[in-house]
Amino acid sequence: MKRFYTIIVAAALLLSVSQCKKDKESQTSNNDNNDHPIITNSVGFSVSDSVQVMFAPGNLNATSSDGYTWSWSFASSQDAFIGDHYSNNCVSGALTSCPGTVDLFGWVGASALWDTYGINNSQDYHQYGLYSYDTLKTEWGTLANEAALCGYNNWRTLSDGEWAYVFYGRADAGKKHAHGNVNGKNGMILLPDVWTLPSGLDFYTDTIWNGNIYNADQWAQMENNGAVFLPAAGYRENADVEAVGEQGYYWSKSADYADQANTILFDVVFDEGQLFTCISSYRYNGYSVRLVRNIDD
Repeated sequence: MKRFYTIIVAAALLLSVSQCKKDKESQTSNNDNNDHPIITNSVGFSVSDSVQVMFAPGNLNATSSDGYTWSWSFASSQDAFIGDHYSNNCVSGALTSCPGTVDLFGWVGASALWDTYGINNSQDYHQYGLYSYDTLKTEWGTLANEAALCGYNNWRTLSDGEWAYVFYGRADAGKKHAHGNVNGKNGMILLPDVWTLPSGLDFYTDTIWNGNIYNADQWAQMENNGAVFLPAAGYRENADVEAVGEQGYYWSKSADYADQANTILFDVVFDEGQLFTCISSYRYNGYSVRLVRNIDD
């Protein structure tokens, strides 16, 4: 897969979904069930000098029973993802050949002639927009807002600069993210601006997947204090899903070049944890989406 690295320092839609419960209760492993808690702590994550956000309680999902119409939801838990099985690797054109849930989406710019919300395995970059200043043709947050996911209508996608600020710009940013493993899933852990480590647990910043390992009970304590987990869900190129459990790619809303857009990437190479917050990548690649909402809205 072709990637260009730039590190920053510093279809008709069926929009129906069950409400997320706002109270703290046990999570479910059923990926089609949205009855799980949203993070409601008063603490948040600064994405600029003046804006704080809360993260959605799981990656964005699109589910279809016929391969044409889609309903939108969040994954059942922060560590849940589809991976290299079922609908993710059945994407064909603007539909799936085996109806179910997908969670790896292409980036579609406003200049694109079609609008399938990134559910397409075409590798013709012309179909994804032609301008470096493109906005998202349909902001993923709009889909979540029309479905009132978790009872909110202010979901949105972070820009590349906002992603970079979370990792590098806020106070003590270097102490508030690390590779880790939650419920057997590799990924990236983010801590909120105001953080208290639960008693009896550890958190290490200079580590790889096996440096921060949390079982379900331990992660529940971390999550209750505001921690966020981005699983290494891999990526889709054409209809092939690769690097599951090895790499995590998350789209920003920011275009880059005529056929690319910016994302974050984290992985482990040669036993060293890697993180890139501004990678220019082809829009036709299928990546994860984690939405946020502004705390003050």
